[in-house]
Amino acid sequence: MKFKRRKTTNLKSQLWITIKLAIPTAMILSAGILLALKFTQISEVNIGSTISVLDKSIQTESDMVSAFIQYAGNSNRGGLRLATGRIQEHHDKNIAAIRESIPLIQKTVSDMFFIVYILIGAMILQFIYLVFAIFRITNRIYGPAKVMEKILKDASKGKKPVKTNLRKNDQLKPLFAEIYRATEIIVPVVQRRIKREEKKS
Repeated sequence: MKFKRRKTTNLKSQLWITIKLAIPTAMILSAGILLALKFTQISEVNIGSTISVLDKSIQTESDMVSAFIQYAGNSNRGGLRLATGRIQEHHDKNIAAIRESIPLIQKTVSDMFFIVYILIGAMILQFIYLVFAIFRITNRIYGPAKVMEKILKDASKGKKPVKTNLRKNDQLKPLFAEIYRATEIIVPVVQRRIKREEKKS
């Protein structure tokens, strides 16, 4: 005997169930992404301000050292004039080290932001996968549930339900088989009751 394969899913209802299950996750994910972007933006502004202050400090320091060296050059003290060479040398080394560190700081911050964006992208992909998984799981449960509902409704009206095969990956197959067997017993009883009521009327 060939069994009829019935469409087991109401797509609109299943989509609504998926949306209801996904909404809380979507809200949490959105809040997390917004917070991450906000703090990233604040950090970027703060780092930019810090580097700008550092540049100004370097310039101020250079101006002060230049003024001191110029003053020492005009001074009659020989020791002071001799010390300016060492001061200039140390100053140049320190300024060079600071200037070299600025691009490293910027690169580190840039890498940090890049990692944040990768994590945000991963979270979005994870959410898409979650929605897909919810849709697949509900499809395997909701479809058979709707078929069983139809079988029970038909049985309550005395109609013998058409034997239906569930899809290969559907859940609730043992329950479906039990319900179908139960309706084979219930339907004749309901039919007899309906006939008695028709005779009475």
